[in-house]
Order: sequence, then C-alpha cells, then structure tokens
Amino acid sequence: MRRLIVLACLYGLALAQSTPQSIIVTPNNPPPPFPGPTPQSLTIWLDAQAYPVGSPIAIHVMSPVGGYLYVFDRNAHGRLMEIAPYGGLLYIQPGETLTLPPPGAGYTYTVTGPIGWDTVLAFVSPAPLSSQEAYQVAVSGGTCAYASPPPPPGPWSPWQGEQDQEEGQAHPQSIIPTPTPPSPPPPSVACTSSFGQTSFEVIW
Repeated sequence: MRRLIVLACLYGLALAQSTPQSIIVTPNNPPPPFPGPTPQSLTIWLDAQAYPVGSPIAIHVMSPVGGYLYVFDRNAHGRLMEIAPYGGLLYIQPGETLTLPPPGAGYTYTVTGPIGWDTVLAFVSPAPLSSQEAYQVAVSGGTCAYASPPPPPGPWSPWQGEQDQEEGQAHPQSIIPTPTPPSPPPPSVACTSSFGQTSFEVIW
C-alpha cells in the first residue's frame, strides 16, 4: 500500500511539472518615466463654492516649494486658459501664501460664462516656462510635458478659438483678467515641482 501511495505522489509531481500553468505572471516592461521630480501637493482654495456671472474672484495658493507659479482655469466646456502670471513672472517662496490678484496688482479676475463647474489648476515650476510649455503641463496634470507649437498670432480674447461642436457657437472663458495680458514668447520641455487644483460653480 505504501508503495502505491509513493508511486501516486511521484506521478502527480511529474504531471504537475509537465502541465502548463493556467495563469502566467509576466513582468511588465513599461517605458522609463519622463525625467523629472514627482510634483508635491500645492494648496489652492477660493472664498466661495459658487460665483454669479460678473462677480470678482480671488484665488489663494500655498506651495511647499519655491518656484514660478502658473494658474489655469478650465471652464464647464473644457476650455483651459492661463490666468497667471499676468504680463511677467510670478515667483512664490516655499510655504508662502499668495492671493491672486495680489493687492495693488492693477487688474482683477471676473467670473463669466459658461454656466457650470470650473476647475482652477495651479503649479510651481523650478524654471520659467513659456505659455505653450505651461499649457502642456496644465493639460498633463502637473507632470513633465513637451511644449506644443505656438498658436497663430493674433489679439488675445476670452473667445479665442473655442467652438461648441454640438451648438456650433463660441463660448467665453469663465475667469478673465482685466485688462487683458500681453502674449509672451515660446521654448520645449517643462516639469513641475508642486501641483494642486480646486473647483467652483458658475451660476447666474
């Protein structure tokens, strides 16, 4: 009887070794990550959760690291537009809290349409970025990104280029600086060291 049991065990072991596995674990070989640091959390907040069209709005930002600050607004139709810096570079110190627009800035932020939820994104870069580089970083959620080719030249407008495909109508940006900023020049690959976002509702 013992001999039969031993033979049965040996047969089962040999069968297990010759039978292919049902689930095969294959290690993934993902492409190497884009060079650059992982962004730390930047704190961004507003004074209210809902803003009527035509009302002023202030944006508060605190960064754990120092660098050049960039702020974007994504409106309810998905249009993304840079709203800071305004006509120059904006540097934030580590642990510093900035309110935008800053006191005595000479411009304001005004909430416009479309009605719905907006997202305000902010990030800090260790080096100054062109508008195209900053836009690509905002689109990528604060990670490193290649800059896109610059848009065709023309006057700045809150109606720039956006078309609603269903309605066939242009829609303005929800937050616009007044007066409007000049358009800075471009360059190539950008990374961030701090990133954050918040949302608010645009109402009548």
